[in-house]
Amino acid sequence: GFIKFYYILQKKLTATLMSVHRTRWTPTHHTRQIALVIYPFTARAPYELSLTLGAQMEIVEQNSGWFRGYEITKPTEKGIFPASYIHVIESTTIQIGEHKHIIPQGDQLPWELIGILREWRDHLHAEYIKHIFYGSNHSKQSEDLIEVISNNMFELISQRRKFIQGAYSTDELKEFKLKMTEKIDWTNWKLGLDLLPKSEAGDFLQVNTASCIQLFKTHLRINDNVSQRLRSRTGTMSGKDNTLRSVLTPNHIYVVLKQYSCLVKEDSEILISLFNHQSNKFISEYYHSEMGKHGLGFHGSDMVPVKIAPMLFMDVGPLELLKDLYLIVRVVRRGRMLEKSGKQVSNVSFACRRPFGNGVLPLDNILKAKRTEQNSFLEDLERTYEIVIHLPTTKDNELLFATMHEDLIKKHLKREKDLNAPSLVPGVANHAVRISLKSLEGDLTKLLETFPHLLTKDVAYVPKLGFPEVILPGLVRNHMYISLLRGEFEKGNKKSARNVEISVSILDVNGTVIEKSIQYGEGEEASDLCSSVIYYHTNTPRFDEIFRVNIPMTNNIFKHSHLRFVFRHVRSYEQKNVKKDLDRPFAYGFLRLTNQDDTMIKDDLWTIYLYRVDDDKWNNALSYLHLPSYKGEPHKTNPYSKDQPNTKLSPNETFVINTMTVSTNLTQTVSVMSFLKWRERRNDLTGLLKNLCLVSGQEIIKFMRDIFDNLFIILIEPETTINIQGLVFNAIVKILHLLTDKKYNQFKTVLDEYIESHFSASSVHRILLEDFSRKSSFQDIVEGQEFTALETVWHTMSALEYLFKFIVQSQKLQIRMAPKKAYGHKLHIESALNSLHLMMSFAEGPHRPGIIKGQAEALKNFCSVFPVLLEVKDATKRDIAEWASNFVDSYVDRSTNISQNIIYEARLIFIENILTSSIQIMLDADARSILLPVITRILSLHLINQLYIKKTIEVIASLVHCLQSRTFPLTDRDVTQTIVELLAPTMEFCNTVDHHAVAAHLETAGTNLSNLLGLLDIMQPQHYEQWLSQFENKLSFCFKLFLMLVKNEIYPRDWTFMYLTQNRVILKAIMYLSMHITDNPRYFDELIWKDYFDLATRFITHRSLQLETYGETKRLKFLKMYGDMRIVMARDILKKWSILGENQKFFIPYILHSFLEISLVKEKNLRKMILPVFYNIMKTMYVATDTLQTIEEEIMDKLDELVSEGRGDEEYTNIFNETLSELCVLEADTDFRNNSLSLVNKITKLLERLVDYRNIKPGDEHRNQKLSCIVNLMNFYKEIDHLNVYIRYIHKLFAIHEGAENYCEAANALLLYSDMLEWTDAILPPMENVYQSEKERDRKEYILKKSINYFDKGKAWEMGIILCKELGKQYEEETFEYLKLSDILQSQAQFYVKIIQELRFPRAYFKTGFFGKGFPLFLRNKSFVYQGNEYEKLNDFMCKLQEEFPNAQLMSTTNPPDDVILNSEGMHLQMSAVDPTPQEFFLFKDKIVPEKVYEYYKGNSVNTFIYNKAYHVGKKDKANEFASMWIERTSFITRDEFPGILKWSEVITSSKVEISPLENALHTVESKNKEIYGLINKYKENTNISISPLSMALNGVIDAAVMGGISNYQKAFFNDDYLIQHPEHSDFVTQLNTLIEDQIDVLREGLSLHSQRVTVDLKPFHEKMETCFLKLESDVFGKQEPSLPYNSDTQKALGTHHSTGTLDDPAKITQSLCIDIRSDRGDGRSSPDHFSPPPSPINGHSPHKKKGPKIFGFMSSKGKNNQSLAVPDMPAVPKKRAASFYPHSTTPQDPSIINQPLPPIPQTMPYDPIVDQVIPQDIYEDINSNPTNDNRTSKVSIQSDLSCTSSTDLDLSIADERSQGDDNTYLDISDVHSNPPAPDIPKPFKSNSNGPIPSVRKHPPPPVPTKAKRTMSTENLNKLDLTKSLQSNSSQENRTSRTFSVVDMRKYTVHLNDNTLPEIPPHTTTVQPPKRRTSLHKRPRSPRQDPATHSPPPPVLPPRDKSVDNFAQEQQQQIPPPIPNKVPPPVPQRPTVFP
Repeated sequence: GFIKFYYILQKKLTATLMSVHRTRWTPTHHTRQIALVIYPFTARAPYELSLTLGAQMEIVEQNSGWFRGYEITKPTEKGIFPASYIHVIESTTIQIGEHKHIIPQGDQLPWELIGILREWRDHLHAEYIKHIFYGSNHSKQSEDLIEVISNNMFELISQRRKFIQGAYSTDELKEFKLKMTEKIDWTNWKLGLDLLPKSEAGDFLQVNTASCIQLFKTHLRINDNVSQRLRSRTGTMSGKDNTLRSVLTPNHIYVVLKQYSCLVKEDSEILISLFNHQSNKFISEYYHSEMGKHGLGFHGSDMVPVKIAPMLFMDVGPLELLKDLYLIVRVVRRGRMLEKSGKQVSNVSFACRRPFGNGVLPLDNILKAKRTEQNSFLEDLERTYEIVIHLPTTKDNELLFATMHEDLIKKHLKREKDLNAPSLVPGVANHAVRISLKSLEGDLTKLLETFPHLLTKDVAYVPKLGFPEVILPGLVRNHMYISLLRGEFEKGNKKSARNVEISVSILDVNGTVIEKSIQYGEGEEASDLCSSVIYYHTNTPRFDEIFRVNIPMTNNIFKHSHLRFVFRHVRSYEQKNVKKDLDRPFAYGFLRLTNQDDTMIKDDLWTIYLYRVDDDKWNNALSYLHLPSYKGEPHKTNPYSKDQPNTKLSPNETFVINTMTVSTNLTQTVSVMSFLKWRERRNDLTGLLKNLCLVSGQEIIKFMRDIFDNLFIILIEPETTINIQGLVFNAIVKILHLLTDKKYNQFKTVLDEYIESHFSASSVHRILLEDFSRKSSFQDIVEGQEFTALETVWHTMSALEYLFKFIVQSQKLQIRMAPKKAYGHKLHIESALNSLHLMMSFAEGPHRPGIIKGQAEALKNFCSVFPVLLEVKDATKRDIAEWASNFVDSYVDRSTNISQNIIYEARLIFIENILTSSIQIMLDADARSILLPVITRILSLHLINQLYIKKTIEVIASLVHCLQSRTFPLTDRDVTQTIVELLAPTMEFCNTVDHHAVAAHLETAGTNLSNLLGLLDIMQPQHYEQWLSQFENKLSFCFKLFLMLVKNEIYPRDWTFMYLTQNRVILKAIMYLSMHITDNPRYFDELIWKDYFDLATRFITHRSLQLETYGETKRLKFLKMYGDMRIVMARDILKKWSILGENQKFFIPYILHSFLEISLVKEKNLRKMILPVFYNIMKTMYVATDTLQTIEEEIMDKLDELVSEGRGDEEYTNIFNETLSELCVLEADTDFRNNSLSLVNKITKLLERLVDYRNIKPGDEHRNQKLSCIVNLMNFYKEIDHLNVYIRYIHKLFAIHEGAENYCEAANALLLYSDMLEWTDAILPPMENVYQSEKERDRKEYILKKSINYFDKGKAWEMGIILCKELGKQYEEETFEYLKLSDILQSQAQFYVKIIQELRFPRAYFKTGFFGKGFPLFLRNKSFVYQGNEYEKLNDFMCKLQEEFPNAQLMSTTNPPDDVILNSEGMHLQMSAVDPTPQEFFLFKDKIVPEKVYEYYKGNSVNTFIYNKAYHVGKKDKANEFASMWIERTSFITRDEFPGILKWSEVITSSKVEISPLENALHTVESKNKEIYGLINKYKENTNISISPLSMALNGVIDAAVMGGISNYQKAFFNDDYLIQHPEHSDFVTQLNTLIEDQIDVLREGLSLHSQRVTVDLKPFHEKMETCFLKLESDVFGKQEPSLPYNSDTQKALGTHHSTGTLDDPAKITQSLCIDIRSDRGDGRSSPDHFSPPPSPINGHSPHKKKGPKIFGFMSSKGKNNQSLAVPDMPAVPKKRAASFYPHSTTPQDPSIINQPLPPIPQTMPYDPIVDQVIPQDIYEDINSNPTNDNRTSKVSIQSDLSCTSSTDLDLSIADERSQGDDNTYLDISDVHSNPPAPDIPKPFKSNSNGPIPSVRKHPPPPVPTKAKRTMSTENLNKLDLTKSLQSNSSQENRTSRTFSVVDMRKYTVHLNDNTLPEIPPHTTTVQPPKRRTSLHKRPRSPRQDPATHSPPPPVLPPRDKSVDNFAQEQQQQIPPPIPNKVPPPVPQRPTVFP
């Protein structure tokens, strides 16, 4: 059992161990893999990792079925995930430096596209957000960019999918890569992203393995490609710029005839060709096709389509393709001579070719557009172009048929009419041809492979007229083009001119017609003859037709052939039995095509002789071939001889043609043909060879093989002399030299084939070497044989390659044919090469310039011989290297001007050819050891002397690329040799480059820098040691050079990979070089250490190393490739700093700047590494100086500079504070701890403000935030007494204000600095770019003058006057500079004038709240008042602020925000318009101030503002909202007054009050009165301004359209119910009554002015306002008769006028513009000031106008027996109304009069002669029964004064006149005159003397409201002071001053009954004063009758028999005693306006 248990246990243990082994995670560090997520996975446990579909994973561990790893974009989040959810990708790991890189195997393009798509996605998201929040301001730009990104992303995704699926063939894959990479490059540029380096094939470059030169060249190439596409303004996937296409690339135009819509009733022909307008020539053959009667299209029911083959116009030149290229279409009719119109014709027996029409199509723009669009082949062919065919409609136009295309082109160029405009022919439809076309580029063979389904055998290949620019091998053409130009014919025996037809045919020597030899053009088969177009009745036709003659390949047939031209006359109409006449010609001519020497005739114009035809024997060619064929032909036979019976020359008839031969088989050159037959002329061989050298290259190339065969035959013939050998050699090198021409460069392959396959001269090599040696050693020149000249030497040196190919091939043939004789070949070659040494050392003589040219050619072409020399028997690469070295060293320079010596350029080409040689000679170590010292020595010489510097740098780049890319095995000796020779000159040149202008020479400077980086990259520590030991003092130079490279960016900003590579190399160099400054501790060089610290600081802060600025994918990619180089450098700095030890003191505080810059880098680990150093520096400084002031200043100054540049953030602020505070707290020294903590706190506060300032986005929309931050910084620096920085920020503030045209704020900013200066002679230091060194007095004077200027621009002349006075005081009392005093006083005077005369517009103010944590600290949860611009409205201000904060939300309420909003992470804006509350100004107290003077202070020098918010209490009446509409008035007090240094200020306090509906109505009416009153004064002062504002203001009141206007006030407040419910408002009702009455007066005055200024067009509008005003006035006063006309003339005619003058009086205008401002209200209290006109109009509006009851009487509804009346108190006139109620007198009121008690009320019920009011008896008795009611009276002072200038000064009525029969009680105060009339007085009260007295019920005072305490503002009205100026119509002596009293009955409610009302006793004598509105000429109103309750009229009062003075005195004696218990409710105190 035990054993069994043991085995079971062992089995389980084994299973457990195996299970544990299976569950072990295997690391994959050495085989790390990349995987792609193919299924999403959700983590189910904490250690699992969720997978996102498509994410890239990196696997670090694996287990069965599970992997452990992380997503590449999230390397910190690791976990396990199932293996089945991912797809593992094969990859390899490479080690580069300290980093390992995982590279997926296969093509990298799909992986690169993933990163690109992710980066584009981020930009798409950002651009979309920008588009959403910025709205219309950026909509177009954002929409375009979003569309570009999205389209390109979709395209990349689609193409990537196809690529992964393998849907591309090899060729398609290449094209796909090119297109995709170009698309990526352009889009990255558009988005401002980094340029991605890619090879020319489209593969992404492996940056880690590429050399610096290769990386730079790649960037440069891509940058040039993008620039070219930008210049063409397109971003499509195009290839190279077509404007720069190579001449070697053939171009073709593919044309398809889509539709032929020419309505020709007979058969026709269409001819299409290309025409170049610049050269005025056809450049291609005709495409010719015959059309049926119906043509091609859909014309006719029996139409049969004619198939037209596509055409390809071949070999169009690049210059022809870009400019003045046209497609010409000609249509020729085939049929009768004259076409019968109206019906189609049947077939005719003889078809004539007759002109029909021409059309042209300009191709320039079409082809250019197609090149830029880059559509597919089929897409281009789907687009059609219509060519309108223009018809010659008359005979004269028919003659121009041949040149019609030229006229159409001229019209097109002149834009006289549209070229394709319809050509309308009467009775005929329009004629047009529709085509589609496509431009193709490339060799025809390649095009056939690319488009085999389109370029089929049916395509017509239309060749070019002539040879193409590039003649390709295999080109076979044998054509002659005959152009029929013009002719002159005689009429003969015809009455009219002939219809001439020309038939052209080719005949052989026997006179037989050569069949199928001539045709009109491509597209049809050749025929035996071609006929010309026939022109109707003309003897001078112009044809311009081209026929093509096909020359047979066998010359025997074409030999001695000729052209024959037969001229016939064609009858106009067909006739029977005339066929014979039609066939018979009237003349003929001919032209021989070949000469006697078998050459073709030359290309020229030929004037053909015409011979008359008299019989039928002319058809025999033998009868005329002996005659001359053209004018000027030498011939023995006389054409005019009578011995020629069958021919007779027509002397007056001519015919002109042109011929052009295009043949690769025949020649027109006699020299070539003669040389090929040299055996026949052996004696003249010398001349033949000389002539052969003069033949053009085109003819030589055509017969190159035959020529070479004959030349080599001549060389090896025994009879050939040395002289002939020299000529043959010259001919050979001449032909070989032709192959260097680009035009014939393609024939090198033909020559190579000839040498390999056809060359057979085995013994010619010795002769060639001898001649070569002779030429290369200039022996011909030395011996004086000038016939070779120097040109042969040049040709020999340029033909070295093929010359030695012939030589070596001859040697190889000899070895093959006679091996025994093949010896010494290497020696012969070496001997020939040694002759080159003699040539290179030949530097004297008269032919030196030519010799130098030959030497240069030898250097350029020597390396081309290397592959040939390697084929020489026993030759090695070392031998070649020695030959090359000896050759280049053999040159001896004796030139004085080496910069002009072309040898130096040739040597550079020689070195470049060595490095790029096809035999890769530098791979051989022995050859490299010989060549590398020579190469580096020559390059160093060039670089030091800057010889051909651009080429030198390019060659060095080739060498460095070979070394860095390990093209050949690199040895330590190779590196040392290169570094010693090239490193120092390369550094020196880098140091001399102007890096500020490097963009102009980017290629040169960038290449040199890349060379330097490459050299440094291949260096190892031993190389640095060796290099520094040879060059002293290089360490400091290297540090400074590296600093310059890091500081000045040479490459474009988007070359990120280039910058990272540069930084990688420089970091490596710094690590090696910095070792030398610490090797010897005793040696200490402070300058080198400073250079090191500067370099390290700049390196760490370099822009490209800030990885946080890149996207996540790119950042991880850079980290993998390069690591974080900043950390490496920072560790080295800390290491070096610790090594310094005691020497650290030499770098304090200098080193603070470096460490501060490094600590501001946005890398948390780096900051934590550097910040503790600050503590050490602080402690070291404190121990040395016992203060931290120096460190504080240094840190603050540097922080201010660095943070402004974009450094630092909130994280840095927190880390700085936490790190240093922790270290300072642990300090034992109390003083140092306190001082250091204080310093840390100051710097922390400064950082917070600087970061806020820095984080503001650029742009004008964020200007306000920037200004706020500047002010915050100014306050901080001023607080810590850091005045230098404070002054700097003052000028920053000023500069921003100046740029924004905030002139007042700019001036106030300058005054901050001015206030810091004194009027002393102390010398102040200069300020950079602001002030020079000067006296303090001068600077202060300059600032004040500048501020005055800006106050002038800002129209703040009042503030400028203050400064003028300050300057004037200095000039007058201190410096006595009276000239300056005069100037400043003149400026001051001018300011006073501008105050009165200039127009200034009030500015609005807006209260804005910034709530939420999303705002910066300086705005967060604060409110500000902003001053708006001129004419700026709230909506405009809101839009402007939303642009500044696009993510902020607008709050819909003005209520204070709650805690949720205040603590939210978002941004909430609360905006509302506020009104300024002016301050009280003591200077204006009790003064008459002009309106424009006072107007300024209404919106300036203010810091208190109000905001009114309307709300309703109780039920809202929609018909009358005034009744329940309360106003919540909020007052805001800001920190600063306006204008200040900012256009806004923070709100420091706020308070709220509530305004009742009645008080709101008071303010509304008063404001409107002031507005209209101000407009009246304005228009009377200036008659040139528009009347429109006055029109709108008047119409808004008279004809109120909204809210009902005055009628709604009547309904709301002028009723018994309101007074009963609100007895405390009776005084306000009285004020409103008065204000409305004033408004009537103002309206009347305004209408009077309006009638004078109104235009004719607005006359109906004015009349309507007059009608409405009469109705309004009638409603207000109960008037039944209209008022008098509103003009002064009418008033004077009626004998009425204003008592005190009108506003029309010019003498009173100035006083009318003034405001009487008084502080005494008559009751001992101070009243705030008010202004006129008000700041904003008040409009009364209502959807329906309703006629309300009378206003100026307090009445109840008629027909009721019981009425309740609340008689209001007569309040004192408020200060605000002073201008209307007080006369403008220069003498103050008499206090004794003002303080007089009111007269007593009579005991009876009299009609008061003063108050013009019947007082009820019960009220009268009740008042008299209270002797203590004296405080209920009002003191009224009545003064008469002539200074009153306005009718409103007399308008004090607060109660309307009585209406007869009305049962209401009225109270009226009217104007008092000395002799008033006695009108009838109504008697409203009927009483019985014995009847009861009506009971009077006293009501208690109303309760105090429970609402918030009310603070009255300027808009609130106090009680009216019924002080009034009464002026009579009598003389000045009758004017008196009277004082009277009115009983205050506000606390009483009187119940009146018609039956109990007392009557006025008959004995009572009541004096009725005149009506109060005499100044407005109002007629007495008729009494009103109430049908329900009619009362008799009151008795007539007799005239007053007492003087006004006595009466006033009597009344004063009757004043009852005061009533102390009857106290009116207190009037709320309004806030003061001026302090």
